[in-house]
Amino acid sequence: MTEMIQNTAWPAPVTEPSSLTMRSMPESSEKARAFVAAWFATCGFCTDIVHDARLVGSELVTNAHRHATAPGEPITVRLYLSDYGPVIEVIDPSDRVPVLRDPSDPFAVSGRGLALVAALTRTWGTNPLATGGKVVYAILPGI
Repeated sequence: MTEMIQNTAWPAPVTEPSSLTMRSMPESSEKARAFVAAWFATCGFCTDIVHDARLVGSELVTNAHRHATAPGEPITVRLYLSDYGPVIEVIDPSDRVPVLRDPSDPFAVSGRGLALVAALTRTWGTNPLATGGKVVYAILPGI
């Protein structure tokens, strides 16, 4: 499982980023899944990576919707290739940092999303934006 990196430089794009901005609502995760899957498939990644990327993007957008935005606030998904692998970024207006919870708690009814992100990625992290808000990013294997 990867560790979350906070306040570090995240990888620079080596391709033009593709982005989708949507309003925070329960359907946001579904839109993100479709966008991420289409981009990864178009880039020629294998089916396993497409499925993993879809799940990672969905979990990051779900967290932004549930913990970092009010209904209707913007959430942006940015996708690009870096020297380290394909990157999924989720940008939201909150300064609140995501928390990786212990996924082995048998009584928890939620809180396993970031554990999935950590398990499926090379690394993930968060960085504050100068204008307020943050970027949560995940680098997947694939290059």
